[in-house]
Amino acid sequence: MDSIEEQILVGASDHVFDHLPDEILLLILKKVGDVKSLCVSMSVCRRFRLVAAQVDEVSLPVPIPRRKTQLEPEPPGSWFIKDLVIKAIVKPLYFISQMMKFKSQNEGNCLDERPIRIPTEALSPFQEIKGLHLRLPCTGTAVPRKPPATFLKWKAEFGRELRSCVVLGAKSWRRSEEKSIVCDQETRGMSEEEMKLRIVWTISCLMAASGRHLLVEETAKNCRTIEKLVVSDDGDQGKLLLNKEMLEEVRLNRKLDEPQSNRTKIPALRLKMWYLEKLELSNSGGVMEGPTLVAVWPTGDGAAEELQKKAEETAAAAFFENGDDGKLLSEAVKKLMLAKKCYTLEMNLF
Repeated sequence: MDSIEEQILVGASDHVFDHLPDEILLLILKKVGDVKSLCVSMSVCRRFRLVAAQVDEVSLPVPIPRRKTQLEPEPPGSWFIKDLVIKAIVKPLYFISQMMKFKSQNEGNCLDERPIRIPTEALSPFQEIKGLHLRLPCTGTAVPRKPPATFLKWKAEFGRELRSCVVLGAKSWRRSEEKSIVCDQETRGMSEEEMKLRIVWTISCLMAASGRHLLVEETAKNCRTIEKLVVSDDGDQGKLLLNKEMLEEVRLNRKLDEPQSNRTKIPALRLKMWYLEKLELSNSGGVMEGPTLVAVWPTGDGAAEELQKKAEETAAAAFFENGDDGKLLSEAVKKLMLAKKCYTLEMNLF
């Protein structure tokens, strides 16, 4: 009897992780993903340190930049340009409001004029990183009382230059629990002002994507094992995607003779817009006013029809994600691509 009780006590003193094989422990740590949490787990014991170092897909939050001190003066006017570029990179909607409403400098902003730095040294404990997800911060002194009515999401792919970009926007949107049988409205086309607004949306998203692309170039070149790189923001408004082939283009690209810039140049583009006056999402429970889907692709050297077809395929699959937001976005994209109102535009490089 005593021996049984003794075995129970000994078993209870052992930690459950001690009985898991390394393969299962590695799967658990891969689900954690966050670099900071994984580094903390490495300090638990020698076994955790060895297993956690084998995680090959991680998420790295980019820290909030510190403000410059008075001992680090900047040339007059340089803060304004940096401020606009950083806002365009991290929070395009705020950038649009700055362009259209000229808000005061004293209001809340995103990262102010402080430069963003990616702490790649945090990846040194890991043996071979193949997938990296960078999360950019959004800061500001003013806290919005309610979420913005304007809806804007984007997703872009970059190699040496822009491959494609998809923008989904609406003048306003709201959740609705009521099921409606009202048909989606496409009775009229866009006015000149509405078209201008959507062009501003598209340009701001392209500037955000090109700014993030330049931001991660050094990371891509220094971390040679990375095969997939994703850059998103805390507001989950936009994503920049680079696969293995695109990353190789970035690493081989040399810009020694080019003047220093705050973003990667955007080539000449073609745009296709799908528009509805009103869209009711019956499956996901949402209502969008003036929803617009924009597919963007470079003019390129290939056949125009092939490039457009590929861009449309990219747009159709751009926002297929898990969760309620993914369902809402995918339903909106499907319905918009069936709309009769669509516009084709061209844009010069900038």
